[in-house]
Amino acid sequence: MLYFIKSMIKATWMSNNILTIESLLADSVPTSNYEWADEFPNLSLKIPNTNFEGDRTSLLKECSIYNDFDIEKFYNSYKNHSETQLIIEFLNHHAFQFNSRRRFRESKRIQNIIDQVIKQSASLNIVIPIFCVIGNRAKRIEPTTLTFAEECSLHSLQNISSLFSKVTNIELRFQIIADSNFYVRPLGSDPVISSKYLDDLKKYLIDENLENLYIYDMCDMAKHDIKKFEDSYMEMYEKLSLDSSYGLDNAEHKAWVSAMAGTITTRDIIAPYNEIVKTFRDNDFSSKFGKEVLRRTERAFIDYRSLKYAMSKMSWEEKYFPNSIRATIHQKQQDILGLRIYPEYKKTSKLLPYHGVAVLKKVDEKYCMLIQPEINIASQIGCKRYINNYAFSDFYLDL
Repeated sequence: MLYFIKSMIKATWMSNNILTIESLLADSVPTSNYEWADEFPNLSLKIPNTNFEGDRTSLLKECSIYNDFDIEKFYNSYKNHSETQLIIEFLNHHAFQFNSRRRFRESKRIQNIIDQVIKQSASLNIVIPIFCVIGNRAKRIEPTTLTFAEECSLHSLQNISSLFSKVTNIELRFQIIADSNFYVRPLGSDPVISSKYLDDLKKYLIDENLENLYIYDMCDMAKHDIKKFEDSYMEMYEKLSLDSSYGLDNAEHKAWVSAMAGTITTRDIIAPYNEIVKTFRDNDFSSKFGKEVLRRTERAFIDYRSLKYAMSKMSWEEKYFPNSIRATIHQKQQDILGLRIYPEYKKTSKLLPYHGVAVLKKVDEKYCMLIQPEINIASQIGCKRYINNYAFSDFYLDL
């Protein structure tokens, strides 16, 4: 994500000793993840190819394999354990799990869920909220559409399910909750782009017969009680309007604001490229562009947290996916499955598929997918760009 950056505005304190938005941005992660070219990258000069010369399907297959998981070795290690323990160890394997393996292994809550699944001879559901539209041109120069990055991630999850079926008699289903429409307002995303993005994700699952993957609109998870949702939203909105740090310590507040600043839509703020670079690379928010970024961040932060709180009060997981395991795409100090939604996620690649573009690199004669900000990769001579059916960037091949 577009990390912010030391602000030129001096840190000040509110009367309750809570940092302002400007000063919160001052201590966020530096911009070393971004390489700003002298000029905005001209994608037309990359001579885009409509079709990859080779077999794109084979590339998808190769990049979605979890090479760190040796199924024979795993099965031989745990075949004499209880079925519950075998399932826990499978999900907890370092190829798939990036959060605390000890917490997950020792969790009575996780054990109880799996025990019930086995007792009822039911499918094991993993609920994972992913896929959002990010209108930040440093991440994707063009609007967010279905690309190699999303497709590879979906195939990766299907591969986990397929591996699971080979070591157990239980079906593993991924219940994907897309929040691309849900967070349109705080993130400032184009509703047409967001809606089309979700439509394309759903269609892809059908076209590719990814039978263990299901995708839903997060908005639908709150429709069963819109009064409760609205009341919960307003309850939190009123509190955050007075103190946006409500419920957070200073470190958490900084992290939230920094993440929000890198996620909001800035592609529609008309500004010269050098002003954008000055804002982010040179840590100067004094320009018209910089001030607009700060204004949007503050509003988005309150709205986003209020929506998130309202959703948490809906008990939607228990209602729609009872006795399921919740997974996350973030590092958390809890007994929760931190899911590598593609093989290199949280290893050599830190970004979510929609927070950048797919860059395919050969490692030990095999291609792997990394996600990088497009601003980094678009100007590199050694990378070849390919486009999707929207004529937007599909992936880059590191030659």
